[in-house]
Amino acid sequence: SPRWSWGLGQGLAFNGQIEEARAIAQRLEEAEVPDAWALAEVYCAIGDFDRAVHWIEQGYDVRRDWMPWIKANTFLAPIYDHPRFKEIVRRLDLPQPRL
Repeated sequence: SPRWSWGLGQGLAFNGQIEEARAIAQRLEEAEVPDAWALAEVYCAIGDFDRAVHWIEQGYDVRRDWMPWIKANTFLAPIYDHPRFKEIVRRLDLPQPRL
């Protein structure tokens, strides 16, 4: 299914098939309404962290409903320390977990 092909792209990237994963990501970017969350995960798996953060920023700009879970998505862990990612998290002003 084209809607779920991001999972294939992510899996290919994890398997070291970077060019194949990048081709899927590029097709996903051409969708009428690209899925920013999916693209961020694929680009993290590819290792293109600037592109992954770009898609997180796009998700923030369009107020995607998944943004409150951004810090819980371990597939995004490679960009947790990226300054632009941190800025998005700061702007979200998410509550701190109670311990």
